[in-house]
Amino acid sequence: MDNEFIKKKIENGLKFLKSKNFDKAIKCFQYIEKNKNTKLTGLLYLGITQIEKGNNQKAINYFNNILNIDSLHEHANINIGLIHFREKKYLEALKYFELILRINSKHLIANLHKGIIDYNLKNFDSAYIHFEICEKIDENIPQLYNYMGSILFKKNSIDQAIKYYKKSIVKNQNDSRSKYNLSRCYFSKFLYEEALELFEFRHSFTKNSKANEINNKFNPKQWEGEDLNNKSIIIISEQGIGDTIQYARYLFYLHETFKCKIYFYVNKKLLHLFNNCPFEAISDLNKLNHVDYCQYLMSLQKIYYNKYKKFYKNINFIHADKESLISWKNKINKLEKPHIAISWQGNPEYSEDHLRSIPLRYFENIIKKNKYNFISLQKNIGSEQIEQNNFSKFIHDFSNEIDMADNAFDDTIHILKNIDLLITSDTALAHLAGTMEINTFLLLNFNPEWRWLLQIKDKCIYSTKLKIIKQSKYNDWTSVISELEENLNNSFIS
Repeated sequence: MDNEFIKKKIENGLKFLKSKNFDKAIKCFQYIEKNKNTKLTGLLYLGITQIEKGNNQKAINYFNNILNIDSLHEHANINIGLIHFREKKYLEALKYFELILRINSKHLIANLHKGIIDYNLKNFDSAYIHFEICEKIDENIPQLYNYMGSILFKKNSIDQAIKYYKKSIVKNQNDSRSKYNLSRCYFSKFLYEEALELFEFRHSFTKNSKANEINNKFNPKQWEGEDLNNKSIIIISEQGIGDTIQYARYLFYLHETFKCKIYFYVNKKLLHLFNNCPFEAISDLNKLNHVDYCQYLMSLQKIYYNKYKKFYKNINFIHADKESLISWKNKINKLEKPHIAISWQGNPEYSEDHLRSIPLRYFENIIKKNKYNFISLQKNIGSEQIEQNNFSKFIHDFSNEIDMADNAFDDTIHILKNIDLLITSDTALAHLAGTMEINTFLLLNFNPEWRWLLQIKDKCIYSTKLKIIKQSKYNDWTSVISELEENLNNSFIS
């Protein structure tokens, strides 16, 4: 079998592969695989064909046949690594990328994917090193600069992060993710006009089913600040529950400014929060026949800021049920004062939860002093830390009684009305307490969510009762707890 014949077989096989004629491609590559001198080439292309067919395990089997003959075969190792990477089996993928990097430390694909895996596993320093190597090899990988910018942003190196996000955008003008990430940098630098404009790019890579429903049924105009008198508008809730609660205040601005019908499209379990509001909260579009305009909830902030160059005031629209209020008052008053509610754990499914949630053990000195009476507002995940840290004698855990019905925060609202102070990490509870004007210490990481950067020094700009204590350096909760303890000692409840 001469070289020209082999070359022709490979060319034909690749043509068939490109045209998705897999059966003919396989026949060509099987022919090559049968020849002793070209066996590894045939196995490689047979594996690649199986990847194209979506048969990952068959592909791995072919690549493993290569590795049984040559364990250091670059393409077999890379392809197995890439299969595991695409399946998000990161630890499996790492084995193959690290093997390649031991052979060739400058291998572009191995460095790039090792960096991405390290990033996903929160090994940011290692990830950055691999991305730097990639940058030296090939400057034309837009996603590279987005990752590098994000690592720098997490470390609060804002100016450097801006440089890399801009570099990513120059490489790819359609890079909405980098534009959105750049908005977070501008929030950090208090450049609100620029930040709010770029924040709108969130719609390019996030899907909102509510928006799709509205557009399909009503095809309304997108409201950008024009006269709404005698018109109707539907505002679409977005992001998390906390944002829905905090930014609902902008619907009051609409009510104050225009004589119009305002609908707020929200999750059913939040409807009860808006019972006494001058707009109609809905969770079902079937009640409506027509709307003139629509807009996303968090875009109202941009429209308002562009007009007034400031942010809208807080509106405490959360009302308590008299019977529930009395019931929780009776329970809490049985405990010694002062009453401090505490929450430390957010949803672990959130990608940045490792930065915002605080292990309960950090609070040990404060909790075990027996100087304060702690009430846990933790639900489900996180509650187990009370027992794990032997805090059961020091923290009153009502988790089996709180918010058991369908309405979100039903009991939490009435507990907050009966306490002296709330201590919380960055969860929806902080937004709820801020809206309700509850005395609150909000404990934040080194570079928190931009929502909390709309502030004057340590005070939240929209809530006078919410005091912010922020890390002074990356991942340092010890100093935050020390500052909290000092504040507690000097506060009105000391």
